[in-house]
Amino acid sequence: MDGDSYDRDTGEIVVRPLPTPAIGERNLIFASPECGEIFGALAEAQGRMGNPKKTKTAKVQGTTKTGGSYSYDYKYAPLEEVVDVIRAPMSEAGLVYRQFLAQRGDAWVMRTVIAHRSGQWFGCDYPLFADRPGAQGFASGVTYARRYGLMLALGLVGED
Repeated sequence: MDGDSYDRDTGEIVVRPLPTPAIGERNLIFASPECGEIFGALAEAQGRMGNPKKTKTAKVQGTTKTGGSYSYDYKYAPLEEVVDVIRAPMSEAGLVYRQFLAQRGDAWVMRTVIAHRSGQWFGCDYPLFADRPGAQGFASGVTYARRYGLMLALGLVGED
C-alpha cells in the first residue's frame, strides 16, 4: 500500500474524494474507487450469516448523577463466536477480513478492512477504549474494538 493511496507518516489510507457525498476528513469509512463486486459479495455472504451466539454475560455497575447506584447484566457474543459465524460465508463469497491497530491523531483505532477477490475493498475504523491502565487494559480495549469493528463492518448484531 505505497504511493498515492497510503500516507506512510500517519498510516492513513488516502481516498480520492467522491463527487457525492464528499468524504470528510473525520470520516471513519473508506473504500476502493469501485465497490460493485465487493458489495455484491457482501450481500451474498450476509444472506448466509446468522447473528453470533451471545454466550458471555457482562455486568455494568455505576453511580447516577444523583449519587444512586445502578447495576445491570447483558449478554454478548465474544469474538470467537463472531468469527465462527462469518468464516464460511465470507470465504464462499470470496471475501476476507483483516484487522490492525492504527492511529488517528493521538487516538488508537482498530482498522477493519474487508477485501474481495476482485481487489475491491472497504474499511472502517473503530475507536479503542481502554477500560483500565496498563497492558491488560489496552489489550481488553483491542479485543472489544476487534469484535465491534468486525460486527459493524459486516452488519452483525452481537449484543442484547
